[in-house]
Amino acid sequence: MSEFADKFSNEIEEKRELIRDDLESGIEEQVQELLEEDFNGKFYEEDIEEKKGEFNVRASDAGRNDLEFRTNTRLYVVQATTVDRDGEKTRKMDTGTLKPYSREDYESFLQRASEIVELESILEKLDPETEDKTYVLIDGTLLTRLLVEPEELKISEQRDKRLDLIEVFQELLKIAEENKNILLAGVSKDSNSSVLYRTLLKEIIEGKISGLEASGLEDTREFLEDNFEKINYSPEEVRTSIKNLREGGEDVSEVEELLERYRSAIPDTEMVRQLASGTGFTQPLRATGIKSSFYRSLDSFDEDSEKFLGNRFPQTLMEENKKKFMRKNYSLLEDLKGCPSVVSFYWLPNEQDLPLRIDLLDFGTRLEDAGDTEFVEPDKRVRDILELLATGYAGEGMHNVWISQADNSASLKNSQIENVYKPLLQNQLGENLRKYMRRRDKRV
Repeated sequence: MSEFADKFSNEIEEKRELIRDDLESGIEEQVQELLEEDFNGKFYEEDIEEKKGEFNVRASDAGRNDLEFRTNTRLYVVQATTVDRDGEKTRKMDTGTLKPYSREDYESFLQRASEIVELESILEKLDPETEDKTYVLIDGTLLTRLLVEPEELKISEQRDKRLDLIEVFQELLKIAEENKNILLAGVSKDSNSSVLYRTLLKEIIEGKISGLEASGLEDTREFLEDNFEKINYSPEEVRTSIKNLREGGEDVSEVEELLERYRSAIPDTEMVRQLASGTGFTQPLRATGIKSSFYRSLDSFDEDSEKFLGNRFPQTLMEENKKKFMRKNYSLLEDLKGCPSVVSFYWLPNEQDLPLRIDLLDFGTRLEDAGDTEFVEPDKRVRDILELLATGYAGEGMHNVWISQADNSASLKNSQIENVYKPLLQNQLGENLRKYMRRRDKRV
């Protein structure tokens, strides 16, 4: 046992109630009562039937890992698998050495590189002109692949990796838009999104603020009504308004409490689990305007595309043919502006499960036309994908058999790096890598 075990035990003994409260904290009782009625109006309580008839599935997932050397060199490995309904697999891989300057940029590179091979494995397996109903399932939200900041990475020879992802995802989007037999969906088991929670709570807060009398303080109330969302990034302005209203004789205790709950949002999955009284799904929510920096970057691209690319990719432009780079990526970013928005909802297949988040593309609404987040009616595609997911559901441990097969095939554990890829690398190079390796243990 660790020499620090007794000290750890003593520390926990002193703090156990605080830790237990944090672990058990969810929606406060007062907020839950306010949310419950609105939530019930947005939740369709029903069992979803499995799909009947013939259909095709393409489910994809990716894994990544690396070997670290003393010369600040990393050999990265990213791999992806796409599985079809019959269990047949298509595998893609990207590997190479890098000298990263920034840990943050390196992690972003690995994420984008794994998403690229994931999409490439789908595209290799997908018939763009298929006349058969085909479902393309990506493990995770579509938004992480859609809202990619076009920005240079501080990574040797891989600085424009984000543009590569934008390009390959645009290819898949074009296929999905042109062929109505193909339905693309993102499926997330552990989503941390709070968009649904904040949307419902926002409606309640707006009603509470508009109900304040604010005698002689109408300007303060109007400021609060128009700017209460600043509680997330500029809380003092909002709290000052609350204080002024209180000093003016208003009872703002309930508004103040709701704003703090809005600021410290809980995940939508936890809210659905707590408030749902049975199995079913939430009303779809068109998620727009949730990454303001992305939309601002597109605005600056409109104003001066050459300046935009020059500011975002200065080192890349020094190393590549400037005219060719500008011409290719001007067209690519023009396509990015025309991307569809995303409709998201949650499905609770079993009361003991955490809900699954499901993303579908809304080709009727483009990013450049995005307005406020709003609820939309569940259409035929929502029912369609729910029936497909019900068909592939195999309990809490396997929320989707096809994605689980892809995940098992593509995951890349340390043991696989050490026992498979490292010996292969040594054989190819013809020398022992020990003299180059950096010690990779977990001490800090």
